[in-house]
Amino acid sequence: MTIIDFKPVRRCEHCNHLIPASMADCSYCSQRAFTRNTPTETEEEPAFEIKPLSPKAKKGILYGCIAVVAVVAIIFIVKGIVGMISKNEPASDEIETEIVFDDVDEFMQDDSEQNQQQVTEEACPAEPSNQLEAYQYLFNRLKDKEITEEDIEGLSKQDLRILRNWYYAQYGYMFRTDDMREFFEQMPWYEGRYTDVSGMLTDLERRNVEFIKRHE
Repeated sequence: MTIIDFKPVRRCEHCNHLIPASMADCSYCSQRAFTRNTPTETEEEPAFEIKPLSPKAKKGILYGCIAVVAVVAIIFIVKGIVGMISKNEPASDEIETEIVFDDVDEFMQDDSEQNQQQVTEEACPAEPSNQLEAYQYLFNRLKDKEITEEDIEGLSKQDLRILRNWYYAQYGYMFRTDDMREFFEQMPWYEGRYTDVSGMLTDLERRNVEFIKRHE
């Protein structure tokens, strides 16, 4: 353990500097330092002096504490409100989800019924109500396929003749025979414009025309 020995000091009466009490003349101003009996001091630095707080400072500290307490209270209140809302949200979501899924199930059921009805209608086309619709139905069923004997079984010679000329009528062929011209003029889509449409027929259509002609 080290023991510090503090030497007594005094302040010069002229320059107010601290000098050893044993010195008669001041080392700073070179004058006689002590002409009267002044108390000696040590080389310790003076202790920090705590001054009492003024009333204004006390009020400031009080208001600051009140503000901090108020802010903390507000934070806890907000957290409590948010927690209550969060607890109530799941139940609301479940109800909304059930409603949405009910709507989706109903929509999917309606859509499925519509699709099933559409497929049924495509699989079972409506029966033709008159002779013109019957020929139109027959041609629509055979126009995109290779015609076989089963397809034309039970058709009369006139039916085959109309079916064969239907391939030409769809391209606007101007028929020279009155019966064919009068028949196709009943069709809203027919418009006779060309005297020769054989070059417009596809290979499949040409084969079908030749097949029908052989069976007339």
